[in-house]
Amino acid sequence: MKKIVLLSLAFSLLQISMVFAQRDKGPRSQGLQADDLAAVKTALITQALGLSTEQAEKFWPIYRKYDQQIKTLKREQVESLHGLSSEEIEQWNDDQVKNALNLLRQNKVKEHELIGQMEGELKGVITDKQILQLHLSEERFRRRLINRMKSRRNGPRN
Repeated sequence: MKKIVLLSLAFSLLQISMVFAQRDKGPRSQGLQADDLAAVKTALITQALGLSTEQAEKFWPIYRKYDQQIKTLKREQVESLHGLSSEEIEQWNDDQVKNALNLLRQNKVKEHELIGQMEGELKGVITDKQILQLHLSEERFRRRLINRMKSRRNGPRN
């Protein structure tokens, strides 16, 4: 059992190193693809939580369900505000501003509700410490991704 967990962890770490070790190669040189990002995130979470095989079988379907719902919610929020300039907002009347703020608040409330529901379902699968580790590993992943994007943007220019 331990061998399976250790092998899966080693494989995940190998995937991370392979993804981050890639250099500019054709059309993928603009950044990591969604599949690559998902693999890196999965490996980071797996490593941080130290899931047993039984836990992993129950954890991942629950996590992916809520992660997808939260991503969809955030994507809708970004799309609703995409392309708005400060000048356009200055032209809005009070009702338009209130509606936009209410939409933002409602989305944040929905996001927090989804996180609470996910934690509730996960409590029967993983410990509270592992739930905390999950949140911390998600934040670490976001920071790594942002730093990677910054370094690509600020990197050498041809």
